[in-house]
Amino acid sequence: MRVRKHTSGRQTPVYETILPETAATFAVRHFNARRWGFKWHYHPEVELTLIVNGQGTRFVGDSIESFSTGDLVLIGSNVPHTWASSPGYQRAESIVVQFRPEMWGPVFAGLPEMRPIVDLLRVAGRGIQVEGSDRADLEQAMHAMTKKQPGSTAQLVGLLGCLEIIACSKQTRTLSTSDWQTRTRDGQVGKMLGKILDAIHTGIAGGLSQADLAARANLSPAGFSRFFKRQVGRPYTQYLNEWRVSLACRALIETENAITSIAFDCGFNNLSNFNRRFSEIKLVTPSAYRRERRAVGA
Repeated sequence: MRVRKHTSGRQTPVYETILPETAATFAVRHFNARRWGFKWHYHPEVELTLIVNGQGTRFVGDSIESFSTGDLVLIGSNVPHTWASSPGYQRAESIVVQFRPEMWGPVFAGLPEMRPIVDLLRVAGRGIQVEGSDRADLEQAMHAMTKKQPGSTAQLVGLLGCLEIIACSKQTRTLSTSDWQTRTRDGQVGKMLGKILDAIHTGIAGGLSQADLAARANLSPAGFSRFFKRQVGRPYTQYLNEWRVSLACRALIETENAITSIAFDCGFNNLSNFNRRFSEIKLVTPSAYRRERRAVGA
């Protein structure tokens, strides 16, 4: 199996072309690597990803969260996403299933039995995380799919079974605040949004201002504010604070660095502002967050 990747510039999300095995209509892959680097990308395939071994930060649309072994997420068509390993973590193993939403064809997709799955794919643009006992069932089913012959009926039935588990589950939650499938259908809008988000995600320590980002997107400051809120669903400053707090959460769990040092490393200009924003977003102080997460082994 080969994967070709096309880029339209260093600061834009990568468009990834998924090539399944010969005679197969979808891809089932088992990855093993030392780590995942930040690689903001999207593709027309729906993606179901199981983290077999790894930890770090997961990005789906405007969702920024920590992840660990067992994380299981369904991501809709053309939704920008990436997983980034924690510093120093040297395992990155995952099972990834990718398929085009139209692979079922209009007749099969129109069957009454397919309605829950069709409805599921419509809302997958926000990203869906599966938890609890349903996650355990889905994990087992995905491992079984890797043992089936590519292009076989057994592997196709396995995919339908996985989607049915998610469609019928009451142990799921959406990740992004809004549907990103519609935003990346417009190539120019998707390119501009990717350029902005990638600049935020890769340049936060350098203190990029809103004016800097507006210039990168060839927008006026006012135009940038309107565009960002319309596309991301929240003001730029809110998203920026959420991103910085997510970086801080990872540092609080994974390092022994002083909270003041973490605050400045994550782009906050003073400790009181950091404490205030952190408490607003996480509903707990940074010190309490560190203590509670370590107590449960997060």
